[in-house]
Amino acid sequence: MNTFNSLHHLNLFLHMAMNYPKGSSFTPFFYNLGYRLQYIGLSIPVSSQKKEILSQYINSNINSVVTPEMIYRQENTNNYLLIECKLIDIVAKLDTRDSRQALGYLSLTDNELITYLGSLNNKKVTGMLEYSVLDEHIHSYNNNLKILSDVVDRAIGDHFPYRISSLKFEGSIIYYTYTLNGKKESIKITSDPLLLLIPLDPDVNLKDEYGKKVLEENLRMTVANKICPFIGIMEFSFNLEEVCEEVIPVWGLWSRTSKRKIKELLKYYLNEISKELKKKGLQIEYNRGTYNIPMVSINIAEKVRGYFRVSDSNKIASDSINLLDQMVIDEFTNEEL
Repeated sequence: MNTFNSLHHLNLFLHMAMNYPKGSSFTPFFYNLGYRLQYIGLSIPVSSQKKEILSQYINSNINSVVTPEMIYRQENTNNYLLIECKLIDIVAKLDTRDSRQALGYLSLTDNELITYLGSLNNKKVTGMLEYSVLDEHIHSYNNNLKILSDVVDRAIGDHFPYRISSLKFEGSIIYYTYTLNGKKESIKITSDPLLLLIPLDPDVNLKDEYGKKVLEENLRMTVANKICPFIGIMEFSFNLEEVCEEVIPVWGLWSRTSKRKIKELLKYYLNEISKELKKKGLQIEYNRGTYNIPMVSINIAEKVRGYFRVSDSNKIASDSINLLDQMVIDEFTNEEL
């Protein structure tokens, strides 16, 4: 499956924790095990004391924070599962970016998870890190994470538990392979194209052309559903936050930083749509996150509906390049080297 990229990887694991009906062509592996999606892109600080000890031990820096793609919680055990998705192979060096990240993960403890993620019903919290990698990289990840976990053991006494799963593709079919009680198991997840619950992720690729088109088309459909049934009939309003929640179904679980960037982009798209609607005679008033739609004539209402019937989503997405460039610059400036 040559088109599978980091964004598909992220969305695959989102779907794997969702409630699919029995008989569905998609296997929600984690949901079936009782896991529920808790956070997307949430950063977890690494203990400054352990960071200093490890950095001195390996004579190189490690991450101050780690940011798994998502965090599941198993309802009956209060077990947190941190998911780290990797499509590229890992290099056997301590000073690489992947190794610094892995050392940060491996230095975590269950008590630190309680501090940052909380505990339900005062149950004991346990944690596990899962690396999801391509099937052809599984051996190098096994070898290198074993080396890194041994380093953590020698430096600070113990490492955070981890496991490694892999993805294999046969045509359009995706298989998920994992180890259970020492035995390797493989299960078919899906053979259908993935619905992108998150079409554009600032932590993956903010300038992905396909993701931008999907995001804007989702926005256009959402805005059309809010405007077209009521335009020319009454005054009404809708707010930016509810638009974001409808465009990104997992909006409430996403990290604040990612939401801020995507909200800024959606606001830009909405402003561009408002400019086009103004040419049709509709003046939309924006005030503190709320879009107010005035009463208009039937003639203007039909022109507005006609605008949404015509698909012209690519133009706005392509015109957003300057805004995206600035977001990338801001991200690079704030990124830990």
